[in-house]
Amino acid sequence: LTEEAVEAALHAWFSARKIGETISKSELTLYLQKQPGLWKIERLELITNGGCTRNSIGDVVLPPDGIIMAGDSQIELL
Repeated sequence: LTEEAVEAALHAWFSARKIGETISKSELTLYLQKQPGLWKIERLELITNGGCTRNSIGDVVLPPDGIIMAGDSQIELL
């Protein structure tokens, strides 16, 4: 597994989200853990800007007309 493969998986997951959909940190974690060659995720943090907020469990809550996009990612493979 390469950093590029993880980044491609992230972009694919974010691209499949609907307008205004809450971005679930746990759903993203489960999706990533299903990627071949990825055994463990030690830390996953979603960063927001604009009109988005994060709830108490780290999900990103979009406004009803909000669109999510994958920005910069920091990936470290061990």
